[in-house]
Amino acid sequence: MVESMLENKRDNIEEVYGIICAEQGEIDNLSKDIKDHTETEIASRIFMQGTLYGRQVVLVLCRPGKVAASITATLLIKQFNVDKLLFVGVAGSTHPDVHIGDIVVGTECSQHDLDVRPFRKQYEVPELGVTFFESALAEKFSEAVSAFLAGSFKSEFAESNLDMFDITVPTLHKGLIVSGDQFIASKEVKSAIVKGYTEIHSHTPLACEMEGAAVAQVAYEMGCPALVVRVISDEANDKSLDDFGAFLTKCSGPVIGAIVREYFFSL
Repeated sequence: MVESMLENKRDNIEEVYGIICAEQGEIDNLSKDIKDHTETEIASRIFMQGTLYGRQVVLVLCRPGKVAASITATLLIKQFNVDKLLFVGVAGSTHPDVHIGDIVVGTECSQHDLDVRPFRKQYEVPELGVTFFESALAEKFSEAVSAFLAGSFKSEFAESNLDMFDITVPTLHKGLIVSGDQFIASKEVKSAIVKGYTEIHSHTPLACEMEGAAVAQVAYEMGCPALVVRVISDEANDKSLDDFGAFLTKCSGPVIGAIVREYFFSL
C-alpha cells in the first residue's frame, strides 16, 4: 500500500527540463518567455529556473564547444536535478537533402573528432564502447514539430523573414547529428566527416555542430534522457551565410522558441 502511494506521488511530480543553448541568439526567445524565474550563477553561467510554456525548466547559455556544454549538462543534472535535457540551437548541414531553415531532430549523436585508432573504431568512446548516443525523446518531439509545420507555422512566421533566406516551410529530418570542437566551413572537411561515418559505420550524418554529442554522452552516463535539436543555419562549407545575426534574430531564434513551445504543449 505504501509503495503504491509513493509510486503515485512520483508520477504526480512534474518533470523539470534542463534547456541548453550555446549562442545568445538561440536562447533569446526562450529567456524572453520564461515566467516567475530566479537566477543562479555557477561557473560563469546564469541558470534561469522558472516556468516555460507551462513546464518547469532550468534554462542556461553554455557557450560554444564540447567542454563548455559538458560542464553545463553536468551542473543541470547534479546541481539542479533536472529530469530531462534539451539542447537546441543551430547547425550546419552535412546532407544534400537538408537545407537552410530545416529542422533536424537528433535520434542519435556522435563525436566526429573522437579517434583512438587502432585501439577502437573511429568515433567510438574509449572504455564506454559507444559510438552513437540514442535519444528516447526524439519521436515525441518530432511528432509535435510535424504537427506545427503542417499547421500554424506559416501563419506565425512572417513570409518576409523567411524569404530573406529562401525558406518556405522548413522540412523536418530525423537522424544522426555529429559534434566536434571545430566550426566546419570547408567542403573538404565536411566530406571527410560524412565519408568516415558512411564507410565505417554505415550512418549518414544530417548535421554538424560543436556541443550536442558531448551533452548526449554526459546524459547517457548519468542516466538522464536527452535530446539535441538543430535548425540548419548553413551548409558547412566555404559559402557562409551572409548575415548570420539576421538569421538568428529573424529565423532560427523564433523557430527554436516555437518548436520547444509546441513540444511542451504536446506533453
